[in-house]
Amino acid sequence: MHPETRQHLMTAMHHAAFTFSRYRLCAVQARHHGRHQLADLFDETASEAYFDHFAREAVLAGLVGTEAENLHDLIREEQQDIDHLYRAFAEHADAVGDSDAASCFRKIGEQERQRRERLLAAMRNLDPADPAE
Repeated sequence: MHPETRQHLMTAMHHAAFTFSRYRLCAVQARHHGRHQLADLFDETASEAYFDHFAREAVLAGLVGTEAENLHDLIREEQQDIDHLYRAFAEHADAVGDSDAASCFRKIGEQERQRRERLLAAMRNLDPADPAE
């Protein structure tokens, strides 16, 4: 696959994942306010974004591999998020006086670190053992 096409798929998947998450949050709020038909519409849209759009794009991009490949990729991505994304975001938020956002980014970074540890444990316990180790 052409690298630019793969990048377009990745961008489209990020958009679909954001759409899914946002519509799900809107559905929760609508249900909380007793607007069940509206919540159902939001949920239907969220499902389409995930189960149709994201899933089709992920297959084309080869996003999912073997369990060992998936673990390696996810561990690497978690580490990048910890080292670069959330740390840098927290530092920037602190520098501009957005302490609530900085605190949020630090908390999420810690959750990412904990998730990475769980993924590493899963990798160590993979049966049969990962031939890449």
